Amino acid sequence: MTLASLKGLAQGFLVTAPAMLILKFFGNEGALGSATSIGAVIAAIIMYVLGRISKPSDRIKIFAAGLSLFAIGAAINGVLFSQAGVVIFILLLLIAKPLMDLAYFPIQFQVIDIVSKIEKRSEFAYILNHEAGLYVGRFSGAATFLLMANYGSADIALRYAVVIIGVLQLCSIFVAKNIIAQGKTLSPTEGGIDTKVLGTVAEAMV
Repeated sequence: MTLASLKGLAQGFLVTAPAMLILKFFGNEGALGSATSIGAVIAAIIMYVLGRISKPSDRIKIFAAGLSLFAIGAAINGVLFSQAGVVIFILLLLIAKPLMDLAYFPIQFQVIDIVSKIEKRSEFAYILNHEAGLYVGRFSGAATFLLMANYGSADIALRYAVVIIGVLQLCSIFVAKNIIAQGKTLSPTEGGIDTKVLGTVAEAMV
């Protein structure tokens, strides 16, 4: 639930922040399409390669890389807050998002798989809990942005709210590390999920 809440923090920003920044600094959505296309191609290549060569033991490294890229991009945008900063932020964001998802979903499956066996309930019973955690994070992220925009300005919110969310999300690394460690003690398989799942998720996302 904690990990889901931290993930939900940035979900709203992943969709709205790039468009708002592009409109502010470029005045049209055409630049957003170009940046998105370039970033998507790079992300697809990275995901395919990682899906082929990575192992379950690499999840934390992949997850940390994605979160770090998001935080770095947010920091660059906060410092520069210019056209160059926006382009760098969007490119890093488009690379970071699939990396985070690539590691996050196997961890989610691991938790559902282990807990459902312990409590002898259907796996689907835990999806609602996960979604509740996401919504808590989304609400917190949106509230942060709205409060900063209301008591400061839209520019302050666009510049610093993303940085705050990016830094907070780095806490996900320690939460995920703890979940995986507990999973190894409770499940006989490595990380509580088949070793082919990470590659399968990557290929499906590509």
